[in-house]
Amino acid sequence: MIIGFIIAGGAGSRMKIGHKPSIPLTELPLISHVAARLQKQVETVIIINNDPGYLPETLKLPVARDFQPGRGGPLIGIITAMLYARENHPECNHLVSIPCDGPFFPETLVERLTAASAPGTPVIAVSDGRRHPLFACWPVSLLPRLQDWVAAGNARVGQFLSECGAAEVDFPLDGDGTDPFFNINTPEDLAEAQRILAARKGAGLRYT
Repeated sequence: MIIGFIIAGGAGSRMKIGHKPSIPLTELPLISHVAARLQKQVETVIIINNDPGYLPETLKLPVARDFQPGRGGPLIGIITAMLYARENHPECNHLVSIPCDGPFFPETLVERLTAASAPGTPVIAVSDGRRHPLFACWPVSLLPRLQDWVAAGNARVGQFLSECGAAEVDFPLDGDGTDPFFNINTPEDLAEAQRILAARKGAGLRYT
């Protein structure tokens, strides 16, 4: 069993228009686009978020709060997802992480990342020569090692992946030239995402 989890922490301060998961992107909140895309690829999706009140009411998915509130950072969210899986889905061997601000990730992401996974080795998505550490497949067996890493004061996801010898899967740009791992951090990014979705909808392309 594979669980997909959406990292939805952070207030999105650079957006200046509200909590990032709930920012409108066309007719839906940003996180709803991400969740809909991920639900097509896995049976179970969970949200990692410490402020569920900011999440859209229409998002009917389980929410797990960081196991160490106040410390923050993606690695804490990844550990939280592993702990959730161990407690609620002991049959789960792998989890796939998705950031809440990346609505265009490939529809084959989970399939390709998990196919490249070896025992105890995480797998990371790459596009256009860039690594995307939060689009990754995580063996649940990494939990003790990850806990030790964080307990030692380490916080960088990319560094942990390098230490583990993470495998990489290269994804091409989309047909319209968009990086499938484009993420929304600023109002300008949001405007670009709106433009991409409008163009795809106008061309009759599916975008969720």
